[in-house]
Amino acid sequence: MMKVKKNQLFLVCVIIVFAQKAFSTHIVGGTLTYIHNGGSSYTVTLKLYRDCSNASNAQFPNNVTISVVGYNGAPFSPSRDITMPIGSPISFIPSNLDPCATPPNPMPCTQEAIYTTTVNNLPPNPGGYHMYFQIVARNLSLINVDATCNCIGESFYAYIPGSDVSWAEEFPQANGTTVDVGSTAWTTTAGSISASSAGVNSNQFQITGANSASQTWTSQVVNISSFTSGINAHINLSESGTLDANDSILVYYRVNNGPLTSFSTNGSIADDFSSAMASQSAIIGNTFQIVIKVVFNAASPNSEIYKFDNIFIDANNFTDNNNPQFTLFPPLFLCVNTPFTFDHSATDSNGDSLVYQFYTPFNGEANAGPLDPNFSNNSAIFSPITFQPGFSTNTPLGSGPFNLNSQTGLLTGTPNALGQYVVGVLVKEYRNGVYLSSTYRDFQFNVILCPTFAPAVLSPLTSCNSNTVTFSNLGGSSGVNWKWDFGDLTTNTDVSTLNNPTYTYPGPGSYFVSLTTGFGTPCANTATATLVVSSLTSSFTNNAPKCAGSAVAFTNTSTTSVNTTITGYSWNFG
Repeated sequence: MMKVKKNQLFLVCVIIVFAQKAFSTHIVGGTLTYIHNGGSSYTVTLKLYRDCSNASNAQFPNNVTISVVGYNGAPFSPSRDITMPIGSPISFIPSNLDPCATPPNPMPCTQEAIYTTTVNNLPPNPGGYHMYFQIVARNLSLINVDATCNCIGESFYAYIPGSDVSWAEEFPQANGTTVDVGSTAWTTTAGSISASSAGVNSNQFQITGANSASQTWTSQVVNISSFTSGINAHINLSESGTLDANDSILVYYRVNNGPLTSFSTNGSIADDFSSAMASQSAIIGNTFQIVIKVVFNAASPNSEIYKFDNIFIDANNFTDNNNPQFTLFPPLFLCVNTPFTFDHSATDSNGDSLVYQFYTPFNGEANAGPLDPNFSNNSAIFSPITFQPGFSTNTPLGSGPFNLNSQTGLLTGTPNALGQYVVGVLVKEYRNGVYLSSTYRDFQFNVILCPTFAPAVLSPLTSCNSNTVTFSNLGGSSGVNWKWDFGDLTTNTDVSTLNNPTYTYPGPGSYFVSLTTGFGTPCANTATATLVVSSLTSSFTNNAPKCAGSAVAFTNTSTTSVNTTITGYSWNFG
């Protein structure tokens, strides 16, 4: 595993880039994607999301710098890092809160910023291009990650496929190494007069001048028989000091153990040239070998140095590719203890096969400095965030059901606890069964309580011998969204927002009473009942007096108001 540190020039670049990196708090997600426009042209887009619920939260950075490195993290000289300004306008992620739910307090808020640009300096590269952006810090209020230190960052990554590398030497050996017997073996031999020194220095091979000296570097014989469409070879060349017209660096290759042939591009360079790339393409054969020879003239002090690095032998199989693009942004809210379904699918303009899975979101730049990725077998390895106990890559919301369909990208679950949770979802793309790249999405869910307005419920209403009626709300407690209408057509003031109001009617009659919950919202629910306000005058007659033991006849003569019926009697004969 190799950390990206190549030479002193690169270390200076790291310091410059580090000074430009953003330190914004409360970044809650993002994606890094690209589109290939053809040739060396790519359109690169970074989408960032921030928590805007608090006015004191840090704003988006005005500019971002995307780090771009090559095979196994090899830096480019000159740098191919991409700096992009923030786009306009910054937009708000719309709320997906059910209109019938009670809004939480405070109300979560998320903004999206888009950084995009087109670059024209990314030609097909052995091993492709690794692009990443890092920023600090995540929300302090996360439940499944301990971000209270305000130092847990994020990394957003994309990979542009390149040709397959058959053989690569980046000189990771210790300074002074003069021979390698490992998997990428090579040797050095001196001429009749040897150079002052010839060996690895700061992850490059350097040959230091001496009067009339020469030195040769020779790779092992590489088997290329499996690459039937041919291979290419590339070597980064550079120099320092003031070289002379007769000083030169010569780059040769040998196919099938045949004669030495000069590289077609920069196979022979004399005098000062700063930096260049020697290359040879469309090589077909069974074996391939590289030979690099340095020649100094009779007046070459040890201040004259030739250097070479990043020696690649790669196949003629560059793949034109656009990585997948997620279609929708995840919902801003999830309701606790409520099942949800979200279409987390992506589209791929190349028609590649897509496979979805969870991943542990990457940590990123911390306050102490950048956490740049390590590389192994040309794979970028980022430091992952650390989940709190009870949470994991596949259960980022805890013990509640949470599933991602690997073929459709359909995300389903039932969160069972309130809070903010970071989740990672990636989509891999395959062409003819061969893996190309992935798109990573790091985002945050807000799980909230989603109570709805209580329903309106009324029971049948009657009132006898009283124009004043007390009403009961059977649907729940009172609130500003309750409204009673007592159905009195003689006035416009027959309304109330009390839970158990009392109203005095002008007289007996039938009144149409209504109770509305969620009044003035799209969630209004109304219950109705007919109230009969009635009057009754009790009266009777009898045929008394009568002698003891004789029957007395009583006759009911009670009267009622209109639409009122006597349904029962109770006599007390004293």
